[in-house]
Amino acid sequence: MDYDHIRPIDYYESLDAFSNENGDIDASMPRAKWHTTFSDKGQHTIVESVIQYKSLADLEAVLSMGKEMTTTYEALDELLVTLNK
Repeated sequence: MDYDHIRPIDYYESLDAFSNENGDIDASMPRAKWHTTFSDKGQHTIVESVIQYKSLADLEAVLSMGKEMTTTYEALDELLVTLNK
């Protein structure tokens, strides 16, 4: 992930990519522009991610993989549980 802009506590913007097991970017896969915000809600934080692709075809290619995004958010859930202890 290439971070374009970070405003600590509030948001970050980045360019995401698929990679192989060595961390090399897979140029055959679409990249996505992310804008992720964090909103303080007292004892909780709302995390909102807006993801943009260059074309409908790029979006459809990613959606066809299905489980990738679910796996990403499950890993985030597991991390947050450990940080909350």
